[in-house]
Order: sequence, then C-alpha cells, then structure tokens
Amino acid sequence: MIITVLMAIRSQRFVPLAIIASAAPLSCSSAWFVKNYGRKCIAVLAVCVLAALAPLVRKGILTYHPDNPAWRGSGVFDRMHAVSEEFPASAARFLSDNGLEGNVLSTWEWEGYLRWVYPRVRILIGGRAQQIYTEDDLAAYSRLRDPAVAADWLAQHQTHLAVLSTDPHGNALMLGLLGSGRWACIYSDGKAMVLADSSSALAQRAMEDGLKYPKESIRALSRSMCLATTPARPASVLAAIKEANAISPSPQAYYVAGNLGATPSLRPEVIAYLEEEASRLPAMPQATAERLTILYCRQQIQTNLAQLYPLGGDDSQARLAQAKAIAIFDEINALRAAWK
Repeated sequence: MIITVLMAIRSQRFVPLAIIASAAPLSCSSAWFVKNYGRKCIAVLAVCVLAALAPLVRKGILTYHPDNPAWRGSGVFDRMHAVSEEFPASAARFLSDNGLEGNVLSTWEWEGYLRWVYPRVRILIGGRAQQIYTEDDLAAYSRLRDPAVAADWLAQHQTHLAVLSTDPHGNALMLGLLGSGRWACIYSDGKAMVLADSSSALAQRAMEDGLKYPKESIRALSRSMCLATTPARPASVLAAIKEANAISPSPQAYYVAGNLGATPSLRPEVIAYLEEEASRLPAMPQATAERLTILYCRQQIQTNLAQLYPLGGDDSQARLAQAKAIAIFDEINALRAAWK
C-alpha cells in the first residue's frame, strides 16, 4: 500500500485515487497495531510515516493546487493523467465540432489519444510505429521536416490535415509543411495547431472565419495564425494579432508580430505596438496560474524588440531589451522552481 502511494506521488498521477484506495487497508493495519501494541505505538508510527512522506506530500499538493502556473486550466481529474498538459484536448474538440475526418498527420505521441477520443480521423503514422508501421513509413515520417518533401509525400498519401504540437518536435514538422507554401494553419491554442491543405475548402472556411472553436480566445488566435500562414496582407495579420492578444495574450501571437516587423513599412507600427504591450502586460490583473503565460509573452516581446531596434539603428535600446528578456527568463525559471 505504501509503495503504491509513493509511486503515485512520485509520478504525480492518480494521487487522490491512490490515497482513497489505501484507506481500507490502512484502517485494517491500524486496528491490528492498536490491538497488539496499543494506541501509543500507532501514534508513533503515524508520526514517522508522515515525516517521511512530508516532502512528497508537499510536492503532490503543489501539483494539484489550482494556482500552479504549470498546470493552468486543468482540473484535478485532468492532472491525474496529464491529459490537458500532454495531449491536444481542445484541438480534438475542434475536430469533433467541425466534423473533420480523413487521413491526419499528427505529432508522434498523440496517435493513441486521437484514435481514442475522435476515431473519425485516421492517423497516418505515430507512436505505434514499431507494432503496425513499416520501416519505410518511419523513414518517411522523419523526412517530413523537409519542405521539399513534406507536401508531396502527404498528397500522395491523401493526407490533407495535420494536428501538431508547438514543441520543438512538432514545430519541425510544422515548418516543413508551412515552408512548402501549400499548407495553412486553421486552429491554434498555443499548445497545438491544426494545419490544412491551403487549397482545400476547409482552409477557405478558416480564412472566412467559418469554423467553430472551443472558445473565443482560441478563435481569435487561430484567425491570426491562419492569416499569417496564407497570402494575407501583413497589416491584416497585425490587426488580427492585436485582437487575439487583447482577448488573451499569447507568446505565439507576439512571435508572429515580431516577424511582421521585418516588413520595413510596417516596422514602426510593430515596434510601437510591442512597446505598448510591454507596458500593459505587467499591469494586467492576473491570477497566479496565469503568471507564467504572461511572463512568456513579456519575454517574447522583449526578444522581438531586441531584434527590431537594430534595424532602425537603435543599438542601445536593443541591448536594454535583451537585458529585460534575460531578466524575465530568470523570473520564469524562479517561478517554475517555486512550484516544483
């Protein structure tokens, strides 16, 4: 029983269920100790066990605390199996709400989850490669990071939809598709992105804002990412980014805004906007759980400014922005360490 509870706490999964399940055997064991050794023995044993478990219990409490910034937006049950953090729950809802189906390229680790929650899509290749896919399939998957290969290979396999993470592995696949100029983003929540063949009716619906989204903040961010990955006017993209960040600030949206600053005619407006946001975000009322996201946004803004200022010949401002970005990064690490 003790080993089971220790395993649950150490893995940060199913802790409440493990504690509840241990109640009955713990009661029986306690009764046996009281009968044979008296109440003082059980009291001493309980103190010893609690002292040994105290560090792990503290870690478990921090994991399930509603203010934990590393677990923003997920409930206790979600944290038992890390669905909200590890899998594209909102993106799967987007697929379902819009009745999307067909062959789908997904992030390697998401194959099983997507098959489970939304079996109407057929995952092209994923984490079960060693069981059901050939070595040729696995080799092709690794080549999809190449823009010259990705779009043609997926077209040959009649795959016109992709559900990818925004972590480095997902980004590599994403850049391979977007770099071909034949794919566009139709959904983004900051953690997952859904891409579609830009010539498809689905992509056209996304550009016309004709798809359903789980919430307004995701709709606005998805709209801005859709415009950013299609031949839209840069001014329109910037306007959409401003709308999205006004609803819910996103590091991804600020990253794209910084890229827009490479357009000379738009650069003064981009710099002015980023400077305004750099002043606005620290003053925003925010719950503890939102602090980490806001810090990532502020770091991205300062990183953007550090890259844009030299293009206008302002090296001193660039150095100041870079120093601010480093300071915010240190603050992010301190916050995460405090909640570990």
